[in-house]
Formats: sequence, C-alpha cells, structure tokens
Amino acid sequence: SMLVQLNRLHEQGKHREIVDLIVALPREARTFDVENLHGRALNNLDRYEDARAALEPLQEQGVRDAFWNWRMGYALYYLDREPEAVVYLQCAADLSDGREEILELLENARRYAAAKMEAEEYYEMRWQNRKLPEPDAEPFAGFDFADFWDDSEYALKSYVSEPPTDALIKEIEA
Repeated sequence: SMLVQLNRLHEQGKHREIVDLIVALPREARTFDVENLHGRALNNLDRYEDARAALEPLQEQGVRDAFWNWRMGYALYYLDREPEAVVYLQCAADLSDGREEILELLENARRYAAAKMEAEEYYEMRWQNRKLPEPDAEPFAGFDFADFWDDSEYALKSYVSEPPTDALIKEIEA
C-alpha cells in the first residue's frame, strides 16, 4: 500500500522522494494519513513553513492525533513560533503517553517561549517608558564626563594626533 511504501522511504531517509510521490498523487488519494506523512517529510527536509501549510488543513482530524500534533508543533518550533508550538507539543505528549522526544522538545519550546515573552514584555515596557530628549535640551545634559577619557599610553597613541598645521587648515578650508 501507499502508506507502507511511504514509511519504507522514510526509514531509508528518502524524504524528497516521499514529497515527490505525494505531490504527484491526485487530490482524492491524499488522505489524512498520507498528508500527515507529507508533513513529516517536509519537516525532515527543514521545510517547516511548507510542513505547517500541509498540516494545517488537517487540523479538524488531527486534533486528536499524537503524530499530527507532534509534526505541527515541530514545524512551529523550528519556525521560532515556540508559544504556538507548546500547545501542539503538549497535546502530542498527552496523546502519546509522553514519548521522550516529544517531552524534550516540549520542554525546550516552553523555555524559549517564556524567554521570548519576557523579552517582548521587557522591550514593550522600555518602549512605553522611553524618554526622548526635549528639542531644545542641551546635548549630553546630565552625562558625567569625569571618567570618559583615559590618558593611557594606548589611548594617546591610538586616538590623539598632532595638532593640524596652518597649511593643513588652509587646504581644508579651501
């Protein structure tokens, strides 16, 4: 059968062949199981957006399927959409009795989602609380220049040059 052939190709790592076979099928032959394997092959080819797009129309049937949730969560995770991935990966973990690779990716997705949300909240807060200088404000008002410059040998050698000569000044002004 088609599913046996697709799974055999998967075991052989022939993911591009799987995609080519499925895309060549007539629409009516592309069942839930076939499309689910299509999503798996696309994920294995690092084509995460294509995998998400192939799996998304299967959501009504896939919502109770551990493999569909795993593949959708996997695609979203690698699209840097961790908060969304957590939802699917949690469903996959619940439906699969906690397969190890699902739990591992779920934990990573939770960690990255939390960090991303914290960073977004931080930058949103910074943006809302930003203080722009007044248009007529004195430049560098409130900046302490006491320790700004270090007269070390390196600084003097690297950043300080001889004063310009009168000839150089005339040349520049001309």
